[in-house]
Amino acid sequence: MPIHVIKVFDYMKNNSEMFRLLFSDNAFLGFREKLCEVVERVVFTELNFIDSSFEKIDTSIYARTQAYSFIGLISYWVEHNFHIPSTYIADQYQKIHHYSPKNISSNPS
Repeated sequence: MPIHVIKVFDYMKNNSEMFRLLFSDNAFLGFREKLCEVVERVVFTELNFIDSSFEKIDTSIYARTQAYSFIGLISYWVEHNFHIPSTYIADQYQKIHHYSPKNISSNPS
């Protein structure tokens, strides 16, 4: 796992009170949206869309969904009061980020 991923989650854990406040519903309106914009830019600058499977995927939509996925994971962690170790959260992020649901089908209606 890239060290920068672990460092991000370690930083959040070490500054959990600040992130708890930033992710609270009543404080800093628009914070999640601004964070999403930043993460989206990081996705575009850090990732190379070279795999042929991206030929049919709008990379703007992909970057946005990846950004919200990351923010959703952070929100989950905040809601659980950072009790989950940062290394575990980083590991789960990497696994989710690289997961390809090839063997999932829809439940019958």
